[in-house]
Amino acid sequence: MAHTIALLADIHFGCEDKQAIDAFAAALPEIDPAVVVVAGDLTYRGRRHEFEAAERWLATLKRPVVLAPGNHDVPHYNVFHRLIAPFARYDSHMHDDGVQIFNDDAVSIVTVNTARGVQARLNWAHGVISRDQADNAARTLATAPAGAARLVCCHHPLVVPKGAPIKTRTKGGEDAAAALTAAGVDVVMTGHLHRPFAEPLPFGDRKTWSVGAGTMSERQRGDPPGFTTLTRTPGAMRMVIWDAGDAVAKPREAITLELRR
Repeated sequence: MAHTIALLADIHFGCEDKQAIDAFAAALPEIDPAVVVVAGDLTYRGRRHEFEAAERWLATLKRPVVLAPGNHDVPHYNVFHRLIAPFARYDSHMHDDGVQIFNDDAVSIVTVNTARGVQARLNWAHGVISRDQADNAARTLATAPAGAARLVCCHHPLVVPKGAPIKTRTKGGEDAAAALTAAGVDVVMTGHLHRPFAEPLPFGDRKTWSVGAGTMSERQRGDPPGFTTLTRTPGAMRMVIWDAGDAVAKPREAITLELRR
């Protein structure tokens, strides 16, 4: 039986594309994912009512859900809350902002928080990952069932892919990407760019893939709203990019990701 992950990102409740999220929900019986992964930016401004809307919608999916926070999931305007408790609202509606883990016989997934409330640089939207975060994720995935694909989910791409529609850089991203590659992680699932992509990370055996989902919001950057699916096959994953801009989800492109196992 096929084992599929549905990867969403940047839904941005508060400016969500209602046709796109309805199209995803309508396609669920066909896709039949074992788990829905959301790679950050569930909300637009980190407001309570946006988290409440996200929480209600995720509950309607009636599937296991794995979440990683994004830079929009902290209070946008409240600098005091950004300083002392940037993820308090996220925690109360989603899950503790520590590591979230999903395991079954086919895949093992662990989340990493690359968002920060404040940073020592002008653009607080950029990502940050420490070596400790990467090493902890690698140790968690080392206990995965034999033969299971090992995946990390975070909001920000660790290495910016070619043709990215915005300028961004994840502090510590290259070091973390090299460490995850050395640890045998198969896929790093991300968002942030509002554009789907798939590239091998440029380290080691180049068999750790960096993949991204597009946006499910009205904040588009040249691509229609949509999502991505990853289906486990022997020695690989089949990635499908789906468009969901016309109230109907349609597959646009399929990419084979060759894995180590």
